Amino acid sequence: MEAIYPISALQKDAQALRKDAATDIVRLTVDGRGAYVFASEQVFEDYVQRRVDEAVMEQRVLDALSRGVADEAAGRTIPADEGWERVWEQRGCRAAG
Repeated sequence: MEAIYPISALQKDAQALRKDAATDIVRLTVDGRGAYVFASEQVFEDYVQRRVDEAVMEQRVLDALSRGVADEAAGRTIPADEGWERVWEQRGCRAAG
């Protein structure tokens, strides 16, 4: 869980703040409201990479859904049981059931 410190911790408790920032994002508040974030370089890079990976996956899912909707609209569909049968054949397995 992300640690939350008042901005004064930069001066009063910098060691604890740096320790927490080495493993996670630290939130700094001003007058009780979120104002800044603080993190080690590695934590920040990991955070950005996770967000990029999530965005790429989301786009792939949206693209696949769009292709599926277009295939359905164009009549390029088969019954589900036939589709599963094809999947099992391609994997070299026997159809279940």
